[in-house]
Amino acid sequence: MKASPQSQRMERRYQGILDDERAIAWSMQEFALRLGGVTEKMRVLRPDLVDADYDLQLDGSRLVILDDSLDERSRIWLEESFNGDRELVRLARAVNDEAAHALDINRHDDTSGRNTYKGVDATIDRSVRFLSALKRTMEMEEGCGWTRRYAHAALVLERQVMEDTYIYRAKGGAVELERNLNRSSLFEVDLHL
Repeated sequence: MKASPQSQRMERRYQGILDDERAIAWSMQEFALRLGGVTEKMRVLRPDLVDADYDLQLDGSRLVILDDSLDERSRIWLEESFNGDRELVRLARAVNDEAAHALDINRHDDTSGRNTYKGVDATIDRSVRFLSALKRTMEMEEGCGWTRRYAHAALVLERQVMEDTYIYRAKGGAVELERNLNRSSLFEVDLHL
């Protein structure tokens, strides 16, 4: 028996969400692996600084440190060290591009009550904080396999976009993204959370 057009649409939509989730997971995993190698090299020179509590964000074509407590010299050393690895910067861009691609409202025919974001490609760099995203991803399912843990990356990045949008609006920023806080995640149900 042939499936109805509606069930075929739902199946395509579900498969699209799974494909987006998988693409984000793989890009995040590649970034994390490269970041681990880079930080190990940096740790030889400055273990105190590498292990400090800061975050990392992409700003155009550069990784920048987010931390008000670091002195200028330390912040510059960290940024130059991270940006010295062009592959790390490329992988950071890939993570943000995959997240923007997955969350853009224009890609979804039927969101069925889930959040989607209009124009997220313009604000994704501001929203994604890599180190906190990686930490949260690792915490989501302690004890699960490496690949499954990274499958949660899509949900973590979506939550960062939601949080950034809320904070930006609260500060009186222009309405760059459209969302409804009462709607559920694109990925939450699919991740069985």
